[in-house]
Amino acid sequence: MIILVLFLTLLCAHPDVSAQAPDRGSTVFNMDLTTILLNNNEITHENSTYIQRIDACFELNRPLIEPSRGRAYFAMGATDHEFTALTNIRNYVTRCMRGTPYNEFMLHNPSATTADYLQSSLDETEELIAHYKRQLFELKGDAIEGSPMPVISRIDNGDLQPYYLRGRGNFWFTTIHQLEHHVEQILHLVHKELLPIEFLQYGMNIRYKIVPAIAQALAKDCVYFGKKDRSEGCPDDIRVSYYMLDDWMIREMYGLHNKLVYSAVEAPAVFGSALAVNPELDFEGIQDAYFRGDVLQIDNLLTPAALYNIRKVALESTTFFDSKVGYLGSYMDDGLQSVWIMKLARELQELMPRVLKDQALRQAWFYKYDIGSEDENYSRGIKVHADLARVNLNIWLTPDEANLDPSSGGLLIYDTLPGSDEFEASNFADWNNWENVNDMMTYLKESDAKITKVTNKQNRCAMFNSALLHETDQFKFKEGYENRRINLTLLFGLDTQVEEKPTGVLTKFE
Repeated sequence: MIILVLFLTLLCAHPDVSAQAPDRGSTVFNMDLTTILLNNNEITHENSTYIQRIDACFELNRPLIEPSRGRAYFAMGATDHEFTALTNIRNYVTRCMRGTPYNEFMLHNPSATTADYLQSSLDETEELIAHYKRQLFELKGDAIEGSPMPVISRIDNGDLQPYYLRGRGNFWFTTIHQLEHHVEQILHLVHKELLPIEFLQYGMNIRYKIVPAIAQALAKDCVYFGKKDRSEGCPDDIRVSYYMLDDWMIREMYGLHNKLVYSAVEAPAVFGSALAVNPELDFEGIQDAYFRGDVLQIDNLLTPAALYNIRKVALESTTFFDSKVGYLGSYMDDGLQSVWIMKLARELQELMPRVLKDQALRQAWFYKYDIGSEDENYSRGIKVHADLARVNLNIWLTPDEANLDPSSGGLLIYDTLPGSDEFEASNFADWNNWENVNDMMTYLKESDAKITKVTNKQNRCAMFNSALLHETDQFKFKEGYENRRINLTLLFGLDTQVEEKPTGVLTKFE
């Protein structure tokens, strides 16, 4: 309640955000966001149910994610006030949808205990269980089939709330490798004394009760002891197979699955002061090479302060709600909050106006990769795909000591674009569907595609036209939570356009 009052006070001091913003063709900048927030005062009503509050949150969230969520942050030239107001609203909505993180809960409830926090989370989640299952069982039988993600993510029934049955990670579906990462992250936070010792038991419940139970439910003969020791009864894909948590599992986790358990505290990033981007780089040369159609390898893109704080967010914030095959995602439109990433994006726009002028930040994400099994020589990440944006910047964050093969672990970028029909937004999702990988590889072979390889190195950026087909190179990293391969991706531009024919040339800057 205290947070909300302070936040509303801040917004009411500037009652019409949109009135101060120039018209950039964005639905968000043309809306009175303060009014939207105030019209959803049922969010804070003490007698409202959690379902009512989350419904209200979704209605508030809708204009920020539709039709183009990237514009909800800023377009080229947005003022600091616009940026701050929109970011505050996004942070508020995230907490409304994903819960209040432990560190903020305790800050604003100084007399509360860890048990109070856990019970509060459990009470809210139990309220949703019956509601969620009722919606689930209303579906037809064939709506819960499909691999690897159940078709629940493709439901078009408007009566079903999308934050229950769609989106990047709901409160009920999970994978073993997602839960194992969550335990590693919780133990990391306890070790850093950012979470109290009571969370050790929470982590152990997941590792030694829930994970083995899921494994046995997926394969009745499987006795699972972790990713490094498996019985012969466990199939190869057991760690990436999706499972709907049982009620007792939800309670053992205090309803915290895919919730915001902890939010990293960054150093202040004041615009115009401490820099996020290395000012010694040749940005005129970088822009020239980009417009030639080259793939760019930019070393030391981030300043030490930016690298430290962005990596800190990736390690500490429990926002990896999206479980993919072999990796996890944390997204700008659902939990990923970093003033340093936003500062980085704004500085890049200013330093590369020819490339990024009028190109809003469409999306930003962390991808954090699974290490794999000890019997695997290398792991693989994302298969061949393209991204529906103008410019792609992919920055690697993991220290070089973790990379056991410096000649790998980066990106493979093809000098080939999807067919012209696939550039249409309506066709792009089908083209990028993981089930079409074989068709993509056939297309690349028939196109005689050439590969440009950018190897993994901490603070190295691969920059290229986002329409180019690309995939994660094989990688081999050390075991350990802090050794996981992590990349930050920034997508600029709300459409796909190719200025020049791809050259397949790798141009390096440092």
